[in-house]
Amino acid sequence: MEISGEGSRIKVFIIPTNEELVIAEDVAAVLSGACSDHMHYDYSFAHNDFIPSVSTG
Repeated sequence: MEISGEGSRIKVFIIPTNEELVIAEDVAAVLSGACSDHMHYDYSFAHNDFIPSVSTG
């Protein structure tokens, strides 16, 4: 979502993240030997059918 002010010369966006999921998937992949390079890992959230969970607190 863009949150820049109207007429702003710089665009500012809010980008949702889930650092915990990235860390968990990285650890699981490294421990299982499935991945040694996080730049080329097939993360679950990169798939079109990924449904994020909603945290309430």
